[in-house]
Amino acid sequence: HWLGDNSATWYDMKMSISGVLNMNMFGIPLTGADVCGFNGDTEEELCARWMQLGSFYGFYRNHNGIGFKSQEPYNLGDYVLEISRTAIENRYKLLPYFYTLFHEVSVKGGMVLRPLVFEYPTDLNCRDFSSQFLVGNQLMVAPILESSDNNTSFNILFPESNDLWFDYYTGKYMSMKKRDDTYHTIEYPFDKNSLLPVFIKNGSVIPHQYSALT
Repeated sequence: HWLGDNSATWYDMKMSISGVLNMNMFGIPLTGADVCGFNGDTEEELCARWMQLGSFYGFYRNHNGIGFKSQEPYNLGDYVLEISRTAIENRYKLLPYFYTLFHEVSVKGGMVLRPLVFEYPTDLNCRDFSSQFLVGNQLMVAPILESSDNNTSFNILFPESNDLWFDYYTGKYMSMKKRDDTYHTIEYPFDKNSLLPVFIKNGSVIPHQYSALT
């Protein structure tokens, strides 16, 4: 399932998170938005960040309308190409985890992508917070939802609980059991080595596979 004909805007990218979470609650987890936007001409950084976010949708498709600028990553410059390649490769590596979640949901019900509040209902900060989400209960995705022209530092919410969170790529410890501040500010400049902020919970076992060319 897809969320309809969106537009190539930062706002529509942000709203896609609520859209895919709602569809998961409705029992349709294989859902995604038109990555990089359907209506209008996309922009380099917007498309790169959306390619990152979309790699964690249930359904991942870069798609736009007739008459608009081509938005295949190779048409948008080296930054978009490298960022997209990294995001797609990581998705392929995580397919065993996604398949496990989809199987569990098909058998038992539930959600593949989950709002933070579903796992952390006692943290009041999670109740109206829709710019991050969980994949299962072991990965947390914190997509970058605004241009680096406006900001290169981003606030990330680590839910208040006894869980510990680590950077998915480096294993760096990111959060404390009891935090003094609501948000952690992290620098994420826009360059071709820029990664999507993803965090893994302590005690998690995430099945992976090797990526390869077809």
